[in-house]
Amino acid sequence: MFDLAGFECWSLPRKASLLGFLPEFCRSHSRFLVGRRSQAWSGVVCAMWLCITWCGLAAPLAAQNVTSGTQQMSARIDELLESRLAELGWQAAGSCSDAAFVRRAHLDLTGWPPSAAEALDFVQDTSPDKHEQLIDRLLESPLCAAHLSSQWSAWMLPEDNTALPGLGSDGLQSWLRSRFAENLRYDRLVADLLVASGPVQAGPTEFFVALEGKPEKIAAKTARVFMGVQLDCAECHDHPFDEWSQREFWSFAAYFAQLSASGEQAMMGRGEVTDVDSGDVMLPGTDEVVPPQPLVKTGQSGLGRGTRRQQLTLWLTAPENPFLARAAVNRVWALLFGRGLIEPIDDMRSLEMASHPQLLKELSEYFAAEGYDLRKLMAVMAKTKAYRRSSLHLSGTPPEDAYAVMAAKPLTELQLSHSISKVAREIVGGENAAAEAALANQLGKLRGDASEAKLGMVSALVTLHGDTFDQVSREGTSRLLKALEAPYFDQRKQFRWLFLATLNRVPSREEEAAFSALFDGTVSGADGADVVSESQTQIGPSKVPWQSDLLWALINSTEFAMTP
Repeated sequence: MFDLAGFECWSLPRKASLLGFLPEFCRSHSRFLVGRRSQAWSGVVCAMWLCITWCGLAAPLAAQNVTSGTQQMSARIDELLESRLAELGWQAAGSCSDAAFVRRAHLDLTGWPPSAAEALDFVQDTSPDKHEQLIDRLLESPLCAAHLSSQWSAWMLPEDNTALPGLGSDGLQSWLRSRFAENLRYDRLVADLLVASGPVQAGPTEFFVALEGKPEKIAAKTARVFMGVQLDCAECHDHPFDEWSQREFWSFAAYFAQLSASGEQAMMGRGEVTDVDSGDVMLPGTDEVVPPQPLVKTGQSGLGRGTRRQQLTLWLTAPENPFLARAAVNRVWALLFGRGLIEPIDDMRSLEMASHPQLLKELSEYFAAEGYDLRKLMAVMAKTKAYRRSSLHLSGTPPEDAYAVMAAKPLTELQLSHSISKVAREIVGGENAAAEAALANQLGKLRGDASEAKLGMVSALVTLHGDTFDQVSREGTSRLLKALEAPYFDQRKQFRWLFLATLNRVPSREEEAAFSALFDGTVSGADGADVVSESQTQIGPSKVPWQSDLLWALINSTEFAMTP
């Protein structure tokens, strides 16, 4: 019926108005319309073209609205923070350097530091919105999804959890990574997790298997991670510091009493996680059966339908239930700013406990109103002036919950192992994941409330004397040092590139002066120009292996182990 060839070369004149052009479009393409239905088809074509064109116009407008909404919320965060600073009599610190920001954003949003080239490109970029562009690019990176999955699975699994042989490679972390990659609504992600059934190898079922299928353990972990409530303190007696009673704990645990999940079967690679028709919990020391009951009344109807887990999920993810959004907002804030608006992040007994109650309230409402979009929530926080603040304050040390400065966050053990991988490249990189995993194990497991690597004596000995750090910095095994032997790398460039590759910044004037004094020459003049003489650039690794010593010192420095 249709000769579609005409559509291939047709295009809308650039200066023609949409509504004025539609009649002409239909007349010029009447040869496609045949029979008595021509007039009807003409209307259809007009409607289709209007829809297609409107969508093309609406997409940029929608993107502008999203950007505008993000900017408004970011500005609101800064307004509330600065209002609190004024009450405390403090001024906010200035903005950090671009070098510090690019390292901070990469580590916080992806768990990996930038490469030397990425850091240098960002510093040299003159775009006025380069900070916002970097945030958007990192949030859409697969590394961001992997980082979030590592963090959430660490929160969700027991502190002493080890991989169950029966789970294979498609465990909880892999399942979370795919959901974060598609930016699935957070309430939907939580709902899918809490009602997950199927083989123990299915991914989200690892949550139940790792907690041995015990209702009290699953209930306690669910409350901590997704509600920010330490409900397990009421397992044996009424909560000593909160309103939760022992009966309320066990009525919450009853939602998981009809869940079948055997850890022993999982270790043998068999069994399924499923709901059964029977199963109850009893108040300890009595024969009283405790029925399932929501912790608070939210007005949500339909709690009597479906399996017990479905009933709980319906209550927890209800729009009027404040727990889910607040707990998520507080955890994301802690990831980016080094501490939660309520500390500890899993003990949110009251909104008034927050350092900034109104901020937590408005951010939680924004998060829910925007469809529980975790990526958008992170963008709003990372695009604030507060996130760009320096970690140093010229007037002293302000209260840490005032956010006058950016907290200097020690790297998690995973971030530290990723940083070493970035420097080592082939030594403990993607081609030798086992070595990276071994290093992470040496540095300590990130579990529970821990948010930083264990930077104690044992870790210091591991890093200072361990084989991994030694291989990374040794002349014969370091790929980075071998690359620096290229003829276009003179001594000054080698020196600067080692700083870029490890600390993601160029050396300071004082550091360059020290380097110059070491070789009894001048590395750079007052204007920063390269004034190294030809004779001074001939000191190679074979004569003075300073490159190896400097690399070892840099990766063992405090700055390397911190997020600026």
